[in-house]
Amino acid sequence: MARHCLLLSVAVAIVVLIGVELAVRAPGQGDAVALVAAVAAGVVMQLGLAAFVVRPLRDQEAVLRERVRLAEQSQVQLAELEASTASLRHDLRGILSPSLMMADRLLDHTDPKIRRVGEVVVQTVERCSERLGQTRGG
Repeated sequence: MARHCLLLSVAVAIVVLIGVELAVRAPGQGDAVALVAAVAAGVVMQLGLAAFVVRPLRDQEAVLRERVRLAEQSQVQLAELEASTASLRHDLRGILSPSLMMADRLLDHTDPKIRRVGEVVVQTVERCSERLGQTRGG
């Protein structure tokens, strides 16, 4: 950047020197020559600003816009994933409900071994349901 500013300063100095040379060669027209030199220096400075300041800023703006676009895309993907996860939790709970109802019926059985199987099934289904509740949005 410093090198670009130095080049811009040199270009402005050259334009001013050309204006001075023209003023010396054409006496009496110094005001017109000075005006031309000032306008030329202004044009050179504007071109320098466009090349060395505005373009890099536009490039940075483009990079930031791309980052924002990617962040928005990630948010959409995350929302879709959360919706899918919520649907899966709902479906799994629906699948587990009949198992829990049947296990509750086993708890009322007269055979202690069958009651024990019912207890294991109830505990397993409840643990699974608790884990579903621990997931994000559960």
